[in-house]
Amino acid sequence: MLAATWLLGACSPDDGPGNGSLSAVETGFLGGEQLQVFPDAPSEVGLYPDTTNRDDWTPSVSLFEPAHALWTNGSEKQRFVSLPVGATVDTSQADWVFPVGVIFFKTFSYRALDEDSLPIETRALRKTAEGWEYAVYLWDDEGADAALLDGSIPVKVAVSHQGDQFEHEVPSTLQCRMCHESQEPRVIGFDELRLNAPLSGDTATQLAELAEAGILSELPPAPDEIVHEDELTESVLGYFQGNCVHCHNGSFGAASAFDLDHSVALENIIGVETTSELVGGIRVTPGLPDESGLFLAVSRNSEVTTAQPMPPIGVQRVDEVAVDMIRRWILALP
Repeated sequence: MLAATWLLGACSPDDGPGNGSLSAVETGFLGGEQLQVFPDAPSEVGLYPDTTNRDDWTPSVSLFEPAHALWTNGSEKQRFVSLPVGATVDTSQADWVFPVGVIFFKTFSYRALDEDSLPIETRALRKTAEGWEYAVYLWDDEGADAALLDGSIPVKVAVSHQGDQFEHEVPSTLQCRMCHESQEPRVIGFDELRLNAPLSGDTATQLAELAEAGILSELPPAPDEIVHEDELTESVLGYFQGNCVHCHNGSFGAASAFDLDHSVALENIIGVETTSELVGGIRVTPGLPDESGLFLAVSRNSEVTTAQPMPPIGVQRVDEVAVDMIRRWILALP
C-alpha cells in the first residue's frame, strides 16, 4: 500500500512516476483551500504518468478495493484515494470525517474476449471547503486519454465485455449526487466494513495498511464485519451492503429508504410489506422469490414485474450471479 505523501501535479515526459513537475501549491488541484477546477483531461491530473499504462500510477495515491463491491455491469475498477500533505481521514467516530482536499478516483474498464481492458470513464469525487464536487472523464476509443464531461446529461457508450454487447451509461452530475448524497459521509465503499479486508495478495487488512500509512487517523479497535451462521445469508447481506446500503440506509438522504445494513436487513425485509410505490407487496416472501418485491427489483425483469429495477443507476447489465444467489436464498428461507 502506498501512502499519499504529496499531491498530484502535471508530469513531464522526463519525470518518474509520482515526480510531478508542479508542486501542490503551484497546481492548487488538491491543495486544500487552493482548490481549482478539475483539469480537462486525466493526463493533466497526473493520476497515471502514462495514461496508456493504467497499471502504473503516481505514488501520491493509494489503491484500495472495497469488500462487497458495487456491481457496475461487471466492469473492472481501479479505485484511488489521495490526501493533502499532512491530512488524515478522522476515523475516531463511526461516521468518518474526510479532510478538505481529499479526492477519490475510480476508473471503469471493460475487457472484450482475448483483449486488454479498455477504460470507459474515470470518476472523481473531491471535498472542498464548500462541500463535495463531482467530475467524470470520458476516455477516447483507444484508451489513450479522456475528456472532462460537463455532467449535464448521462452519456451512453457501446461496450463489449466477456462476450456481451451493451451500452454503459456514464452518469450525469445529478445522478452522481443521487447516490452519494443519500448517505453520510458522501464517500461510497471507503469505510470501516469494506476496508476490513486485504487487497489481493496481501495479508493485512486495508484498514491496517491505511492506518499504518497515516491515511487513517487510527485503526478502529473492533472493525465492523458481516458474520452469519449461514454462508448463503452472509453472502446476501454482503451484496446488500455493497449495492444497496448507500441508499437503503434508513436516513433522510435524497434517495434513502428502509435500512438494509447487515445488522438490521433481515428483520426489515423478511415477511415485511413494502412501503414503496415503486415495488408492491412483500419485500421478501420466504420460499417465493417471484412474489418477493426485492427479488423482482434486483432481477430487473420487466416482463414479470413493473417494479423499478434496483439499483436504479449504474446498471445496464444484470448481475446474474447475484440474482441466482438471492433466488436460492429466498427459496431456502423457512
